[in-house]
Amino acid sequence: MNEVVVGLIGLAVVLLLFLTGIELGFAMAL
Repeated sequence: MNEVVVGLIGLAVVLLLFLTGIELGFAMAL
């Protein structure tokens, strides 16, 4: 696999975890 592809996949995973973390935080706050 390309280094660029791996980087993009890693970025997407981090973004997904970040967004789900925000949603979980809001759910806990409410």
